[in-house]
Amino acid sequence: MEEPAVMTITVFNDGFHSGFIVPYDGMPIELDRQRGSDRVAMDYVEISYGEASWLQDLDRSALHAMRLIAISGDGMFMMVNHPLPACEGPEALRTRYWDLPVTAAGRDAFYAALDVWLDRTRTYVRPPDDPMFLYPSTHRYSVFANCHDFTIAGLKAMGFPWHGQGLIATSGGMTAAIRAGVLRLRRKGAVAIGP
Repeated sequence: MEEPAVMTITVFNDGFHSGFIVPYDGMPIELDRQRGSDRVAMDYVEISYGEASWLQDLDRSALHAMRLIAISGDGMFMMVNHPLPACEGPEALRTRYWDLPVTAAGRDAFYAALDVWLDRTRTYVRPPDDPMFLYPSTHRYSVFANCHDFTIAGLKAMGFPWHGQGLIATSGGMTAAIRAGVLRLRRKGAVAIGP
């Protein structure tokens, strides 16, 4: 008998950046170091990965972007609170969202895979007015280990049928592979994803 879904993980891809949106409630305390930091906890958390200087808005120059093509930079794990599962406003018009129901095993494997990206030996001091929660990552950011690779790692961990190809993970390639995977799941009649 197939396991039931215990939560829905939303994958997003805005054509440049990708990641996940998950319910705040039930997020493991080991991963969610936001708990207790905000006066009001919002219902959803966006989880993604990027390059440290870029995410912190310290250097978003064309020169910095070109440098990252040639050599790696410090990776950073990011969480942002959201009141809704999908963003509203202009972002929603250009962003693709996929809601993936997962089993308990799929949820646990997903969180365990993401937890590996956190570097607990280093800390980031968050400014009081910063809506993002940034954490140093165990991974180096490069064109071969970018935000899409992070998203793909989470998808594979939860048991999503991933058959994407290519040396460099791109937005278009990821979108095509997710669409194909969702179609495979529908054909199988799967009600929830699990490893």
